[in-house]
Order: sequence, then structure tokens, then C-alpha cells
Amino acid sequence: MQHKQIALVPASNPTQVLQVIATDRPNTRSNESITFNLNFRGLYTNYYFRFLTSDLYDNVRTSVFTNVKLTIRPAADDQDNDGLPDAWEMILVNADPNDGIQSIFDVHPEDDFDGDGFTEAEEYYAGTSPTDPTSYFRAQSIASPMTGQLVIQWPSATNRTYTLLRSTNLLGTWSTEASGIHGTPPINTFTTTAPDSIKAIRLLIE
Repeated sequence: MQHKQIALVPASNPTQVLQVIATDRPNTRSNESITFNLNFRGLYTNYYFRFLTSDLYDNVRTSVFTNVKLTIRPAADDQDNDGLPDAWEMILVNADPNDGIQSIFDVHPEDDFDGDGFTEAEEYYAGTSPTDPTSYFRAQSIASPMTGQLVIQWPSATNRTYTLLRSTNLLGTWSTEASGIHGTPPINTFTTTAPDSIKAIRLLIE
């Protein structure tokens, strides 16, 4: 016999597969362990392991095991397992010794420490400063120094690439003006043609 599939499912709905963690694995009588990386977070609190097992005739039966131990070990650089690297969170921990943020466990991805309208998760993704209310991702400057030309500037970061979209109608479709634009911090400058038909520009972090 072999396990055609081993999956992690929520206890509240064992038919919903959250993640397949192994396929075509021999079924042995000894205790086994499987190491895998979780590809989701924060959806449920209780989980089951679901086994699809085939016999010698390739008949498949489903079993749900509730007594399988699941040990979650956070990534080495993210001990609180919130998607923000610990070293990056320490920027917020050290920002104000008198606030309530005393450790990385007090930093939450959905918070907005500097009050600029962007969460800590968004600041990390964009490479902007979580402690500076003037540092957030946006088109910082759009100018037309001469007819038919458009110069766009935005705050950028290392290890980021950007896509620039253009549209003739905010309610219409967007077309790609340029993609794979590498960050040249602290500011990126991009010059493109600007026919009168362009009504909107959109910047994306790839």
C-alpha cells in the first residue's frame, strides 16, 4: 500500500485541501516524520492530516487522522512567523523606547506605525521606511518638460522591480508601458512619450 496523497486540511472542513505535503509515499508501519514548508498562514486554528491510500489493486480510500503531531517551526529570520523579517521589525522596536513596542512580537503586519496610510507589511514589500510618514510608495512626481514627453519619479528600493501602466480612460483597460524596471534608490526616474490620449499612469511593484 502507498499514500497517494498526504494533505493538510482544516478540522472544520476535512474535504478542503489547504496544502498537499506529500504524494506517492510508501505506507509503513513505523513512525514517520515529514518536513515541509507551510504555504499559508492564519486561516484556521485546528488542522487534520488527510491520507488518500491505495491498495494493491489501486483502490483509493480516504482517511483523516487527528492524532498526528504537527510541529510548526518559524523561519530562522522570522521568529514570530508574521511574514516580516525580525531585523526589519527591530527598526520599529527601536524607533521609540517609550512606546508599547518592546519586541518583535509587538509588531503586527496590519499596523501603521508612522500613520502614512500604509501598513507595516506594505512598507516592507515596497522597501519604504515604516517610521517616516513621508516615505511611502507612490508616483512622487509627474512632469511634462516638453510636448510629447512625460517624466515620472517614485521612491524606490533595492531588490525591487517595477511595472508602469498607462490608460486613456480610468474606467477602461490598462496597457503596459514598461516592466522589469529595476530600483535605483532612493528615486527612480522614467521618461516616456506622452500623447494627449494618456489620462492615467499606474505604478506596480512586481
